[in-house]
Amino acid sequence: MIRSALFVAAAILAAATFACTPPPPAPPPPPAPFAAAATCPDGTSFLKSVSYLTTPFSPAPGLPLPPSGPLPAPGPGVPDYAGGLAAAFNAASPAFQKTLCSLDAVFVNAVPCANPAACLASSWGWWQSQPTTPHGRVVALSAGLWNEPDYSHYETDLTQSLLPTSGVSYAGAQSCSAAGVCRPIDNLATALLAALAHEVGHIAWYQVVPYAQPTGFCSGKFFTGWRSNSVTPPPRWRDLLTLPARDNIRHGNGGKWPYIHSQPPQLDSIDHPGPGGPGTNNLIYSLLGTGQPWASLFASISPDEDFVETYKFAVLTTANPPLTAVTITVPGAGAADIVQDYLVPGRKPSLVTKVGCVPVAF
Repeated sequence: MIRSALFVAAAILAAATFACTPPPPAPPPPPAPFAAAATCPDGTSFLKSVSYLTTPFSPAPGLPLPPSGPLPAPGPGVPDYAGGLAAAFNAASPAFQKTLCSLDAVFVNAVPCANPAACLASSWGWWQSQPTTPHGRVVALSAGLWNEPDYSHYETDLTQSLLPTSGVSYAGAQSCSAAGVCRPIDNLATALLAALAHEVGHIAWYQVVPYAQPTGFCSGKFFTGWRSNSVTPPPRWRDLLTLPARDNIRHGNGGKWPYIHSQPPQLDSIDHPGPGGPGTNNLIYSLLGTGQPWASLFASISPDEDFVETYKFAVLTTANPPLTAVTITVPGAGAADIVQDYLVPGRKPSLVTKVGCVPVAF
């Protein structure tokens, strides 16, 4: 994955221990924008930057790209990697196509993984602060993504990796016109587009959000869903924030999750509900309400994932065709549709503001 995710910010040289170290020093300033210089007219051109990775690789400052080879031809037991990525590219907006064309390398990461969560975690986005490539923008997508039949299954697997006992599921991704004519877009191309957007969003965090003072992004209007002292840069490595990973961070942070919402519910209450209070799924469902600012449940876990998932949301809702509806069901609590609420004026004002501040092309 994104589901993804291991994310390496090569710009950060702090120790890998997340909860027990002070914030790392500011990285060097990003290179000058290279907006329109990178262009590729179609998915076939985009595929020239894609290769097949079969050996483990962990990005780090100054490292060259790992050895890789051409994508294998589709056949029995071998997915059509090239066809899937070309379809995802062609479904992207012109703005996101431009950003995809600025990537120096895209790997299909075929290093074996044992389960859906591990496969999701073998995707990553890397901005090289010490570039060994022209722009220092590199993305890997797990080959396991091609096992997902469609976007809804992808988001379901991602969310259940994060909230394993909830049973949350996605279904019915659609694109509806202003005239009310709807078409299904619950397919692999949309899933791969979402995965690409998430990993590119991690790169965007380091090139768009002010590193030293991230609360200043969007004139202070983006991270209003968090207590201001919770909005800090992520660690050098951002593991997929599964429940065991979160509990490990809590252990190093005095037993508390370090990222606090400005309004309830808090992640601590969801992960470890106390006696007599609302159940876990009722708390999860409340994060989907119209008064909440989150682009997804994943976005509510940490400020950097909030930015990244909002970036992904912006990509999907401006795609060709755009995502206009997808149902999120929380067993025992209810069903919600963040996308539909976002598109209805007045229902998601905070999310509308946040999406408006995210540059899909950067």
